[in-house]
Amino acid sequence: MGLETGDPIEDIPSVERLVCERFADFEEAFGDQLSERFESHGRGGRLAEILSAAPGASPAARAAFLSLAERGKIPRTPQALRALGAERPGSVLLLARCWDTLDSRHHSNDSATMHAEVGVILRDHFANDAGVRQRLVDRYKKVPDIVTAIPLAIFAPDAEELPFPVDFDSLGRKFTDWTVAVHVAACRADGASFCKLLEAMVTRRRRSIFDAQQLTNLAVEARLHRDSDLVDLLTARVGKDVNPSISGSFARYLASAGKLHTEARSRVLALLQEFGKEQRLPIAGYDAVADQWRTVRATLLDAVSTELELV
Repeated sequence: MGLETGDPIEDIPSVERLVCERFADFEEAFGDQLSERFESHGRGGRLAEILSAAPGASPAARAAFLSLAERGKIPRTPQALRALGAERPGSVLLLARCWDTLDSRHHSNDSATMHAEVGVILRDHFANDAGVRQRLVDRYKKVPDIVTAIPLAIFAPDAEELPFPVDFDSLGRKFTDWTVAVHVAACRADGASFCKLLEAMVTRRRRSIFDAQQLTNLAVEARLHRDSDLVDLLTARVGKDVNPSISGSFARYLASAGKLHTEARSRVLALLQEFGKEQRLPIAGYDAVADQWRTVRATLLDAVSTELELV
């Protein structure tokens, strides 16, 4: 009898964590057949994937997960790499598995997003490693494509090999190209140019679940933390006569970065009051932080609520 942790399409994270917590019991009950019991039709063996959900939940799960990692048998996914990073931060083992993932011949719509996630892990664990930077540069120079550009843009946005300044008209043709552009510009563009890029991004006509918007937002928030001029520029673009996607997204960016100060908060509240007086039908706009198209009133209310929580 096979063991399942969900349906054929979606697994249940709480069940996978429970397996990790009680992994010693599973090993005792099924012995050498445990891996075979978790084989799934069309998805192959799932034991390594389940263990990567919460390897730190028990000593037995940790030992089994690290054993698989040493043999290169963990999934080549961001979840598995993050789990390994928690268990072996900054290790040679983690770095080797990151390269395995970047070098894998995984070609699908989410390829660039996965490479972006690996770029974040490399930056978090090996930020000052010149060898990592050089290898990312070499990979990009050898195959100058979006899947090689995005981990480099996240790890080293100042790399001269990456194209800059950004050509707005060329963006939107490939998944995650906005992510590359924003990370590079956040490092190298002046405040006014970066603000224009953000306006173009939040009002872009085409959006996809493969755009890695949440990873794009990391660069925006980091720039806001160190650039008071950008805070002022985004604040000035929250208003009645501004594109709703710009007003809503910029308010959310400011709030998420803890920069929704007195003037910005007043602008958000004034805009909400304006909508309450004159709005008969909901006005829709893109919320870049939520990565959703929604009513602007809800977006602005979330901005105010986030700001209050951070205070």
